Amino acid sequence: MDGGGKSKRGPDGPDAALGAVAHAPVLLHGGRIEAPGRADFVAGGGASLLGYEPGELEGAAFGRLLGGDDDLRRLSEAVARLAKAGSAVVELQLKRKGGGLVWYRDTLCLAEGEDDRFTGCLVDISNERAFEAEMTEATAMISAIVGSAMDAVITIDEWGEVIEFNPAAERMFGYARADVIGHRLSDLILPERFVEHHEAGLTRFREHGRSRLSNRRLQIDARRADGSEFQAELTIASAVLGDRRIFIGDIRDISERIEAEAERKRLTRMVTEAIDSVPIGFCISAADGTIELCNTSFASLYGLHPRDMVGMTRIETIRMLAARLVSVDGARFEVSEADLKRITHLLTHAEAEPVELELATGEWMAVWSTRLSGSRIATVRTNITAIKRAEIAMRESMAMIRSAVEACQVPI
Repeated sequence: MDGGGKSKRGPDGPDAALGAVAHAPVLLHGGRIEAPGRADFVAGGGASLLGYEPGELEGAAFGRLLGGDDDLRRLSEAVARLAKAGSAVVELQLKRKGGGLVWYRDTLCLAEGEDDRFTGCLVDISNERAFEAEMTEATAMISAIVGSAMDAVITIDEWGEVIEFNPAAERMFGYARADVIGHRLSDLILPERFVEHHEAGLTRFREHGRSRLSNRRLQIDARRADGSEFQAELTIASAVLGDRRIFIGDIRDISERIEAEAERKRLTRMVTEAIDSVPIGFCISAADGTIELCNTSFASLYGLHPRDMVGMTRIETIRMLAARLVSVDGARFEVSEADLKRITHLLTHAEAEPVELELATGEWMAVWSTRLSGSRIATVRTNITAIKRAEIAMRESMAMIRSAVEACQVPI
C-alpha cells in the first residue's frame, strides 16, 4: 500500500507474482485439510496443459480432476500426514479435459501460519513413469530371453562346476536343472575320451587367465543323460560375474543348424538392444552389494566404463559420489561418517520411495531399488533435473505470492 492507502500494483504486486507462474508447467493448488478434494485456488500453466482454465478447477471441480477414487484416497492420506510431517509427496493420475490420464507428483506443505490449510504443486511425471515402464520391460525381456532360448545355455565356473542350466539344455541333454547345479560338467555331457582334454584346458585358464577356446565355434561330440551321443556346435565365452570368472557355453544340435542360427542371432541382438536402449542408469548387484552388471548410463556418472564397475560395491560407489552431493531428499549433505551412513542406508533401502540426490553440478537424480529373485537388487537412477527446477521455480513463485499478499494491507 502506498501513502494514499491504495493497493500496490505493477511488477511487484500479486498480479505479477501470479503471472510468473501462469506459464510454468506446474499446477498449484490449495485448500483446507478437512476437504482435500476441494481447491480454494488453482494457478499455473499446468492447467492449460491438461486442457483447462485454472478457474474451471476451483472448488469441488478440483476433485473431479483426479483420476479416480484411489487418487482421492492417496491425496487425502498425504494431506493427513501434513499435521505431523509438515510436508508430503504423493503421485496421482489427473484427467485430461479431452480424455486420458496423466501421472503427476504432488508436493504438499502446510500453508504458512495456517495449520488447517495446505498448498500443493503438481508436476507432470509421465516421462519418468514411462522410463520406469521401459526399465521393467527391459528387465523382463532379458529374463524371458534366457529362459526361452532355443539353444542350450550352460554356465560353469573356472573349476568346471555347473552354475546355470537353461530349459533348452534340460531338453537337449535329458537332465533336470536341479540335478546338475554344482556338479562337474565333465561328468555330465562329455564323452569319456574328451574329459582329460577338458580338465587340462580349465587348469591352464586358472593358471594363466586365458582360454584358447573362448569366442570360437567348435564342433564336438556331446553325451546325453542316457549315454547316447550326438554332434553339437559349441560356442564358449568367458566373463566376470561379481568376483568369479565363468564360461558360458552355447550349444546346439547341428541337425537344427539353420533354424537355431537365425534364432540365436535374433536373441543376441535383442539382448544388446535391450541393454543399450534403456535411457536411464541401472545396475544389478548381489545380496552383499557387489555390482554384477550395469549399463553405460549408470557408469557414466562415475566416469567409468560398465566393466570397470563390475565387482565394486554399492558402498564404494556411494563414497565416490559423496564429494559431489549437495543434498539428499532435501536435507543438506555433509561429507561426514554420520551422513555417509545415512545416505548409505537410504540408497541401499530405497525400495519404498525414490531417494532424491542434488549434485554440485546442479543436476538432480532419483534413485530407487527393486529386489529381484535370488536376493539380487536392481538399482535404477534417472535424471529429474527438469522436474526439480520446475518445483524450485514453483516454490519461489509461491514465496513471491505470499510476500506480495502479506505486503498488501488491503484485504484480497
